[in-house]
Amino acid sequence: MYNDRAGTLNYGTTAGSITLSYYKALSNSNDNFLSVAAEAGFGQAGFRTDNIELADPSDDILSNSASFLTVGAGIAWFYQPGDDFYLKLGLSGRNLNEPDISYLGLGDARLYRKFNAYARCEYRNGGNLGLLPLVSVTVQNKYMEALAGCDAKYYLSESSDHYVSIGAGVHYRWRDAALVQFSVEYNSFIFALLYDANLSKLTPASRSIGSFEMNIVYRLVRNHRVNRKAMPCPII
Repeated sequence: MYNDRAGTLNYGTTAGSITLSYYKALSNSNDNFLSVAAEAGFGQAGFRTDNIELADPSDDILSNSASFLTVGAGIAWFYQPGDDFYLKLGLSGRNLNEPDISYLGLGDARLYRKFNAYARCEYRNGGNLGLLPLVSVTVQNKYMEALAGCDAKYYLSESSDHYVSIGAGVHYRWRDAALVQFSVEYNSFIFALLYDANLSKLTPASRSIGSFEMNIVYRLVRNHRVNRKAMPCPII
């Protein structure tokens, strides 16, 4: 579920979606998995009319809201040959039905299909330090966003009843911004603080000043590291 509002007209979107996924082991050694997923969502975009100033007071606003349905799908591959390395590759698409968000129902405004491809891995040196490089590319209509970076994570405790880690990372969004992130994981909680510094053509106006973002995540089922010799049934 998400909701956003901006401006004097409170223009924004309220939407929600449900995703179902299925995991399939590709080998008996419990190190190779494929997952597929499907998504369905409903949303409503709109704005308020009480603060509108019309150039011609006789004009009438026929509609100030639009509802839409959206569907998506994705596929991902997960490979973990040992406890010190894993690799994830994924591809997904959203707004596959290109829903109409025109306020007059004319079909002249649509949510274009958005596709994302990513690669993520973790390498550990046999100790408590892990490096997690990431590459992600998103394409929607004629627009593209490319992101690359790396996080470092230090595991303070990995027991099933006391999981604690701290992390930091630097990422670069192509021709747009640099991102710095600090995070703490405590059992099922993740606390993260990010700073986004502008490096685009808007730099003369923004002076590279970006914005802070804080995330708090609670996982209903926390992932455990899998000892494949002791537990042949995968937990992802």
